Amino acid sequence: MKFLMPADKLAGMWPWTAGSYKLVLITGVLDALVGLGLILPGLFGIMPQLTFYAALGTIALMIGAIIFHVSRGEGRQTGINLIALVVALFIAWGRTL
Repeated sequence: MKFLMPADKLAGMWPWTAGSYKLVLITGVLDALVGLGLILPGLFGIMPQLTFYAALGTIALMIGAIIFHVSRGEGRQTGINLIALVVALFIAWGRTL
């Protein structure tokens, strides 16, 4: 969504994106990379340990997002970040077994 939606519509959904084009671009790239890192290694069976590192990247990204939103007084918008954090923790834990 961060790449495909016009900036004004994106700002309507997520107020933090207004005037933060570079931040939106950076977080969009990071979102895409960790998403691919969580899916592709298991899908193709190539270097499955990369899934663990992608989960760690997701954990770091979600912690950063939660801190960012809380610092802006948007704590109520962190629900999806908390869910993604818990899922990434579960994936990282599962890959260490």
